Amino acid sequence: MDLDTDTLGLFVTTAEMLIISAGGRALGLAPAVSSAKLAKLEQNLCSELLHHRTRKVALSVEGGDF
Repeated sequence: MDLDTDTLGLFVTTAEMLIISAGGRALGLAPAVSSAKLAKLEQNLCSELLHHRTRKVALSVEGGDF
């Protein structure tokens, strides 16, 4: 599995802010790009890292461990 540091940084920033679009904006990414990168990360890890809600996200147990 190939995990790039940009995607890992996006995950960490999003986990801290609990909003995907805010995490992406902090790194200069559009919300759609941020969502796609995080979805691909979850797919590559075969695990849900974030519980998606309407405007916010919450870390799953696996996301906290990761």
